[in-house]
Amino acid sequence: MSDLDYGLERSKFENGRGFVVVRLADGQHLRWQSLPRRKGLESVNVVGERYRSDAIQDSCFAPGNEIVLQREPTNQYDPNAIAVWNAARTLQAGYIAREDAKRLAKKRDRGERFRVLSIWETFEADRRTGVRLLLLGKEAKCRAP
Repeated sequence: MSDLDYGLERSKFENGRGFVVVRLADGQHLRWQSLPRRKGLESVNVVGERYRSDAIQDSCFAPGNEIVLQREPTNQYDPNAIAVWNAARTLQAGYIAREDAKRLAKKRDRGERFRVLSIWETFEADRRTGVRLLLLGKEAKCRAP
């Protein structure tokens, strides 16, 4: 018997595609907004992609890829700013939304770490316009790509 509680399942809707989180015990698809944070699962949206529309077209931001979050405590607009980068740290997709960044910055500053995956992309005419992330804490029991 596996000790995994959750998995990712490919999905597609009219203007988005990627992965949804599934509770393995009953096959229930979970909404991003209701993922169990206490079990190390959380989803956040990336903002500011429109300023990096060429960069986010790179396949490194496609669902299933590892992503790096970089704190920017000296950011002139937000001391809690968290930049979203590809795994190689060569392309930036944008930032974590301000309301999520404030909470996540505190976690990062306490030394908490998580695996970060691109989980969903929105698109228009096959051009990526948005990215959503899945954060997997050390306690997460999730089968991920």
